[in-house]
Amino acid sequence: MEKNENGGCLPDIDLADFNHLVSLDDRGAVAFDGFMRNLAEKLTASLPDEENPLKKYRIGFYLQDRPDKSPARISSSEYRSDPADLSGRDFVVMFNREKLAAIESEDELAFILGHELSHLSWQHGDDRVRALSSNEEAACDLNAMKLLFDAGYDATVVSTMDREVPLTEEWRLRKDARRQAMNAFFDFRRPQPLDQTPWRESRYEKWRPDFKVPSAETPEDEAVAVMVGNLQKVYVRGGGDDFQQVLKDCVSARGSEAGSRFFLRLAAAAAEKFPPIDQEGKSGAGYRARLRHPISVLGNALPAVAAMPGKKLFPPEACAKINAYFKQNPDYYRTMKVFWDKMLPEGGALGANVFGRGGR
Repeated sequence: MEKNENGGCLPDIDLADFNHLVSLDDRGAVAFDGFMRNLAEKLTASLPDEENPLKKYRIGFYLQDRPDKSPARISSSEYRSDPADLSGRDFVVMFNREKLAAIESEDELAFILGHELSHLSWQHGDDRVRALSSNEEAACDLNAMKLLFDAGYDATVVSTMDREVPLTEEWRLRKDARRQAMNAFFDFRRPQPLDQTPWRESRYEKWRPDFKVPSAETPEDEAVAVMVGNLQKVYVRGGGDDFQQVLKDCVSARGSEAGSRFFLRLAAAAAEKFPPIDQEGKSGAGYRARLRHPISVLGNALPAVAAMPGKKLFPPEACAKINAYFKQNPDYYRTMKVFWDKMLPEGGALGANVFGRGGR
């Protein structure tokens, strides 16, 4: 988890996998997260802790530059084959900047946010929210209106929202439910103006880690230490694809012999520094943490290193450490054996012949 300058927490996600998100390094994006977090706290202040999504889950708020019919979407920060799967406890709410620019009041934005947060309550079995309607979208609309009213906003703004949406049967039912709720439960309140100045000038830039890149002339020990530092950044925040390109460039610049020796020494250093990769799948950290694990990232770069023409060097000490690491992590080794064996011939990474070879 990261702390932004407003004191809010952002889920530990791999930004490289969420396309079109405005970088967290952008001050406007940080201001937006702080604003939305304060708005979410205001909306949910009347809820008991056991029903409050901010108390039960970790949620980050992001600006997103991409064409979309919806002003906002909520998604798990973990990898999901089904984007609608909201299991787990780490989530991101992504706001479409084009749609956001058309919002005229804080009340409208509060309704959109309340609707997305209500999806968490619905999918995690909140009886109160599910009792509002048998349709998830309609129930989230009605719960969002209730959150608006309790927080002092004008819930009647929903009557003028979504005018451009084609009036399908589903939308007709949703709008009828909104209208009935307004007539039954809510009085009229004056909308509060929405000031979007802090994030209006933010622009999308693909997020990239701030890697240090050793040159071909950098002493090997120093280069290994620099790249281990880069792997630490990948392990914490992601960006494995970017790291692999940096690694391939470093290995290529050193040539087949020195490059292969450098790669294996780096793998041995990573094996010593980072937790066993087999534990990642058992610790509850999830699929995303396993993908970010330095040994997994290095394994993905193996084919390019093994394909380099010329002689390869196999430093015995490094190979011994890799050998011991794979014996301690057999689940990972089974899935990646074919790749590591291409890099370490004559019996594979666990073969005694490999680790007896010379090559300093």
